[in-house]
Amino acid sequence: MSWYTWVFDGVGSTALIGGGAALYRKFIAKRLDTPLGTATTNPTKRESTEPTPIQIDKEIQAVLPFDREHSCEKYKGLSVTWQVKFASIRSDEFTVIEKGVLVTIQRWRFHCRFGDGYPYVAVCFNLKEVPPELKVLKEGSILWLQGRICWVSDHGIVQLKDDPMILEVMLR
Repeated sequence: MSWYTWVFDGVGSTALIGGGAALYRKFIAKRLDTPLGTATTNPTKRESTEPTPIQIDKEIQAVLPFDREHSCEKYKGLSVTWQVKFASIRSDEFTVIEKGVLVTIQRWRFHCRFGDGYPYVAVCFNLKEVPPELKVLKEGSILWLQGRICWVSDHGIVQLKDDPMILEVMLR
């Protein structure tokens, strides 16, 4: 069998395509996407959507105490994109009944701050699993979050619905 027959035979072309794909994955594909959590020289220009957590808190504090609970309700379900600073994390476990069976669920509760200095508003969210880039966060690291508001308190806390999209991580 000549080399010409082998190369253009099914076995040869399969080997060449497989080898090319392996080399592409090993050397080129890794360069195409910047891993989440690495600082880029030209980061994406983003703006926090309004109302910001500080604006929400000011609006709630401006109403009479009797009306604050109703004022907090109007923000439920609002889609937001905010830049926050990581403050802390803790593991929460709780038991729920699903289809008649007790199930223990673990969530990682992230506490972040919106705003520089004081006063700030706490922005919290829960994740089922912590991605590797969030496991190395230091206090003050910047996160860009996109999600929906689950609830707002009249004490300066905004809770996002579980598993918001983390758009960008800038390690400190």
